[in-house]
Amino acid sequence: MIAQKLRKLVFLSSIIFVIFTFVLGVLLLKNLKSAFDVQFKEFSVNVLKSLEFQFSQKTKELQRTFDNLKSLFDRLPLSEEEYILFKESLMSNLKALNIDFLAIYENSGLLEVHHLNERYSTRIENLLNQLSLKQLTGKTHFFLDIPNSSFPVELFVLYPSPKILKLWEVETPSVILVGKYRTVTDFVKLEELTGSSVSYSARPGNSHLAS
Repeated sequence: MIAQKLRKLVFLSSIIFVIFTFVLGVLLLKNLKSAFDVQFKEFSVNVLKSLEFQFSQKTKELQRTFDNLKSLFDRLPLSEEEYILFKESLMSNLKALNIDFLAIYENSGLLEVHHLNERYSTRIENLLNQLSLKQLTGKTHFFLDIPNSSFPVELFVLYPSPKILKLWEVETPSVILVGKYRTVTDFVKLEELTGSSVSYSARPGNSHLAS
C-alpha cells in the first residue's frame, strides 16, 4: 500500500517536474526571443541611421564638387574654351564618384541628359522625362523605381549656381539631378545588413527603408 502511494507520488512529482520544466523552457525561450528582437531592432535602427548618414554625406560630397567649381569661377575670369575644359573635368569627377548620368531640369521639365555610363542609357530616358522640377524641389536623395526593370536608380538632387549652369548654357533657375544605378544584389545585401525591407517607388521621395 505504502509502496503504491510512493510510486504514485513519484509519478505525479515526475509529471509536475516535466510540466514545470516545459513551462520554464517556454518562458525562457520567449524572454530570449523578446530580448533578441529588441537587440535586433536596435541594431537595425543603428544601421539605418548609418546608411542615412552615408546618403547624406554622399549628397554633400556631390554638392561640394559643384560648389568648389563655382568658387573657382568666382575667383578667375575664364574664357569659353576654359569653361569647356572645366565642364569635362566636372563630368570626369562625377564619373569617378560612380555617377551614371546627369540631368538638368527647369520649369518646363527635363532640359537635357548626359550619360556617363552608356550601358544603362536607354533604361532611364522615359523615367527622367516624367519627372518635373516641382517634384524634385526640396528633395536631396531618394531611390526611384524604373518601369520594366528589376532594379531602381539612386538619385541626388543638387542646386547649382548660375555660373555652374552656364557650363550647359542654361540661364533659367534649374536643378541638376545626378544618379547611379543599383542592382538587385545591392539591395539584397542592404536588406540583409539592415534587417529591413527596401521599398522604392515611382514617385520621388516615396522610397524608404522599413524595419
